[in-house]
Amino acid sequence: MIKTRIFTIALLLISIISNAQDGRIGDILDPNRNNRGLWESGSAEDIKGSPYFFDDWYVGEIKTKLGSVYPNVKIKYAPYTDQLFFLTEDGDERAIAREKVHYFQFNDELGKSYLFEHIPYQGYLLRITKSENITLYKKIEKTIKEAPENNGYNASSGKAEFIESRVYYIQTNSIVEPIPSKNDYVELFPDKKSEIMNFIKKNKVKFKKDEKMIDLVKFTQSLI
Repeated sequence: MIKTRIFTIALLLISIISNAQDGRIGDILDPNRNNRGLWESGSAEDIKGSPYFFDDWYVGEIKTKLGSVYPNVKIKYAPYTDQLFFLTEDGDERAIAREKVHYFQFNDELGKSYLFEHIPYQGYLLRITKSENITLYKKIEKTIKEAPENNGYNASSGKAEFIESRVYYIQTNSIVEPIPSKNDYVELFPDKKSEIMNFIKKNKVKFKKDEKMIDLVKFTQSLI
């Protein structure tokens, strides 16, 4: 009897905690989307690809600008609209107000960790590496490429599709700005321009692979 009561109380506490968590996270939902998911009407069935960073929901953590932390929440990020979504216990998809988020993070099924920070005027940026004076980010964007038009001679069977693009960003002296090319990067360090350019050429840094960019940031940090 006592064990039954303890078990019942434990279930009640879990329920209270879960409901309280949903209630708190309600404070950071996006009111402009009226608690809707990504698609306000219709669906993406006629578009190839996905608007999401990952299609699966992952358990992660959200930290707000005011310092509140929401752990163990199911989240999904959509680069197409640069929005974070939260999955309620009822299975409803809710948009999180971007301006209230400091960062969100989660691990995928392989254990790889992802941390996205909300940067004013830039949106959500994926943090790649952080050193003493330099933080490297990557902006992931998705746009829709329209299907080829039917010109009257050849019927088009193609579909519109999501196209992904990625641009690195760098933070130095509290300023975050894009670095789409090596020239943009070296201009940020005029006193070390020659050394950095030599490193880029020697190591064939193409601003496409995270590993190469991490090595570049480590080298740059060693110079300043």
